[in-house]
Amino acid sequence: MSISVVGFCNNSFRALLLKLSFAATVYHIWLERNSRVFGGRAQSSEVVSACLEENLRVRISTWKHFPISVENTRLCHLWNLPIRILRTPPH
Repeated sequence: MSISVVGFCNNSFRALLLKLSFAATVYHIWLERNSRVFGGRAQSSEVVSACLEENLRVRISTWKHFPISVENTRLCHLWNLPIRILRTPPH
């Protein structure tokens, strides 16, 4: 169990990406479940996944307090996020 929470232990850019993506995934699955059970409507997993990705990108694009680093820049590229959400370190 300890291996699964290693990335969640601090407030680094990586940790917050993991926390937000986990919470958003649970939320979107819950929404889809409720839509199927109570609304009689079902979306494909591709639609749910696309909605989740878009919502994550929009939410993360408002972040502005993380330093520019090799890891943070790499994560921005992997997540298709604008580099402008990273700030330059103080001089």
